[in-house]
Amino acid sequence: MSGAVLRDACAKGDIFNLERIIEGAQDFSLMRSPIYTGVQSDGWVRRKALLDVVNDRDKYGFGSIHMCVKHAQPEALLRLMKVPGININLPGMGDYSAAVMACTGDSLKCLEILLEGGADPNQIDAYGWTLLHHCASEQSLNCMQFLLLRRDVHVDEVNSKGYTPCQLACIKNSPEMIALLVGAGADPNKKNHLTFETCYDIVADGTTRGAIAAGLLRNQSRLQVLAVEDEERLMLQRSQRSQEQARAALVEEMLKANRPQGGGEGEQEAEGKHAVELEEACGLEGGGSRTLILPQQPQQPQQPQQPQ
Repeated sequence: MSGAVLRDACAKGDIFNLERIIEGAQDFSLMRSPIYTGVQSDGWVRRKALLDVVNDRDKYGFGSIHMCVKHAQPEALLRLMKVPGININLPGMGDYSAAVMACTGDSLKCLEILLEGGADPNQIDAYGWTLLHHCASEQSLNCMQFLLLRRDVHVDEVNSKGYTPCQLACIKNSPEMIALLVGAGADPNKKNHLTFETCYDIVADGTTRGAIAAGLLRNQSRLQVLAVEDEERLMLQRSQRSQEQARAALVEEMLKANRPQGGGEGEQEAEGKHAVELEEACGLEGGGSRTLILPQQPQQPQQPQQPQ
């Protein structure tokens, strides 16, 4: 098998041959097989390790994963991502990873597959550019919207020239992107450490200034929603902790009330079994709520009354 054959199958979206290569299917009869699946050695076809083929790059630095994104072949990319040990962040030409290529080409489906497969949404290339920098520079609105839906994306990273993604959007005079970035938490007052410019210094007209104002309002609403969600999460955690403490206290109380009487070696064993039974009754092991059934004391038979 060769990396060039796999890259060609990925570029064409040829799932049939892609499957054959990944599963190691070859034609041992002749080197002139339909997909040229190997290199000849002593009259035989010698196989290569699958990861060596998948991560193999051409003279421009592109691997199979880059070809899937470059030619917008999400189905081929999805199949390729199932190969164990594939390098998702494999750098290509210009130190561009597959995720960077998806952002520059606004290939939303490929970007979704890559991030779900473990690609770093905050990856930085050799020039200090993040995925958001590439989206802003190439006007990739769909990919930017998708990235900003994540809470773990850093919106104010600075590249080697001192620009944030929002400042690049201002240079491109893109009001919609400016509103998106500022609405996601980008600081329009942040200065470029080389030129000392802010977004307000870069914007071209009143429309882009209005986009900054709209973004600030959107960010204020976003922060309020996040504050409510965080408060609800804390309340749920406190409630769960209180329930666990209440169940533990109830078990301890019942252990004291129903501790087996007597001494000897069997006392600790009997007490341990009794504790396990009480914990199961209170639902401590399974974590769910169960109906607690209290042990009943045997009733004493009533004595017949003496006749007067």
